[in-house]
Amino acid sequence: MLLNTNIFASARRTEPAELNSYSEKLLSRLSIDVEWFSMLTVTPGNAPALPAIGQVIVLYIVKGTGSLHWSDGAIVLREGMVVAIPRQLQTVLRGSKCDGVYETAGETHGTTGGDSADKTGDMVVASAVVSASAGHGLGYFESLKCPLVEDTDDALLALIFGAILSELETPGIGSKCIVEALMKQVLIVLLRRTLACQTVATPLYLTVANPSLAQVINTIQDSHAERLSIPGLGRMVGMTPLELTREFERVFGESLLDFILGVRLYQATSLLMQTDLPIKCIAASVGFASRSHFSRAFRKRQGQDPTTFRKNAAEPLEVLQLRDESKLCATI
Repeated sequence: MLLNTNIFASARRTEPAELNSYSEKLLSRLSIDVEWFSMLTVTPGNAPALPAIGQVIVLYIVKGTGSLHWSDGAIVLREGMVVAIPRQLQTVLRGSKCDGVYETAGETHGTTGGDSADKTGDMVVASAVVSASAGHGLGYFESLKCPLVEDTDDALLALIFGAILSELETPGIGSKCIVEALMKQVLIVLLRRTLACQTVATPLYLTVANPSLAQVINTIQDSHAERLSIPGLGRMVGMTPLELTREFERVFGESLLDFILGVRLYQATSLLMQTDLPIKCIAASVGFASRSHFSRAFRKRQGQDPTTFRKNAAEPLEVLQLRDESKLCATI
């Protein structure tokens, strides 16, 4: 799917204060789920494989140097670097050689720095399995095909990851919530840096960067249970219904009407998982005229009816802990 980086170019001029308001409101909806957090020490003699899984793996290089390899590429890893590995991508970590030389993609590189990790070749990596979304169609890592890399000396990221590790050293009640709140800060810092470089063109990035699109999305999310008018949404940002529909299809790969339906079902899914509200009440609260209409739409999107979905989702939450590094690759 091709993504348009000049989206809504014909929309009305939006003041900076409005831009900040729409983008901030959208990011306030960003929901983070950290399913796993581990520390791994990669020595020159081993090459642990990170498996291809259904979630994104976020790496933070705490100390040392090394490299990350996958089927058709490789990158050099250094202290302070953050890497997001896409879903279903098999990768391999390699540490530096003991003499301060390491290889990536057939090339030989020298290392710098004087700490013990550099001298021994050990690389210390924090690894988290993360899901992140600001709503239907707005997955943080959506469309990511190869590792997203930020080579940064940002002291803020170091402080945030330090706080995560400190919390997980002695986990307790609320540790999962604390870690997820801190990981949200990490992702917003990365998004801010990436927007400045204009290197990522996913629906979430494009929406945050464009005030007109952010305004339409916020309106749909705030009023998903109401009868929304495509001409009305278009007038709000100075576009014809045809222009608005075409831009939605270009960015999200679906029609505006399908997007609105997706937002309603996304909200319904959250209510099914997080509340005991009757199915009929949930259907009405997200804009469906009847339970039967809601159930048909939900089954078509999720592959199961709302009652079955709720039953399958009612599993106890696992307490998030710092995992044994020796089990990282086998059990992530």
